Amino acid sequence: MTITQNFLVLGFLGFIMLVNWVSAGALWMKVYYPTKVLAILTLLFFFYTQGGAEPHRLVFLVGLAFSAVGDFFLVFREKRWFMAGLGAFFITQLCYIAGFNQNPLTPTPLVAGVAIAFAVALRYFSYIDKKVIEKPEFQKGRNLFKTYAVAVILMATSAVFCLFRPGWYGITRWMVALGGVLFLVSDTLIGLDRLGNRIPAVRFWIIFTYHLAQFLIVMAVASN
Repeated sequence: MTITQNFLVLGFLGFIMLVNWVSAGALWMKVYYPTKVLAILTLLFFFYTQGGAEPHRLVFLVGLAFSAVGDFFLVFREKRWFMAGLGAFFITQLCYIAGFNQNPLTPTPLVAGVAIAFAVALRYFSYIDKKVIEKPEFQKGRNLFKTYAVAVILMATSAVFCLFRPGWYGITRWMVALGGVLFLVSDTLIGLDRLGNRIPAVRFWIIFTYHLAQFLIVMAVASN
């Protein structure tokens, strides 16, 4: 696409995201759900036009596509659709993990990162187990929550590793690292909400951090 067309698409994306954030804060669900899906579809289209189908970017394109599928499933409030959405986002995490780890990493940051990821995972597991005791209805989903938690923690850790990986330069490595962390924050907020915590304006913060995460990751990969 031309520079003008890129700006038009990004402008439309920004508008849709803004509408979605406002609707999330105001709980305008008839506006929130369609704009939530449309935002990621627009980002997916933009990424494709920026070479998203090239071999070293394709895994990110597939991951973003599964994010769009997951967002669509989460429009429906039934438990089975939530599980389907969680499964789609699990594939997204695996794709992003594979994408971030295409370039090798030196041993020192690798060991440090694994140790941090392990500690964070243990904290997540402890919290999930505590909530299951308080609310037995979460018993059936405990292992699923834990599995997804491992995936998103590994994704975020892999993104932060890009600060030290060859092949990532300048601001793009910081963008992708921040994007991975924000994705983890967004999913953590979803987990806290599903497990019974009442966080003010939680829907707004979930979608705001999620959109910013995806935008940063896409822009970093497209520019790298």
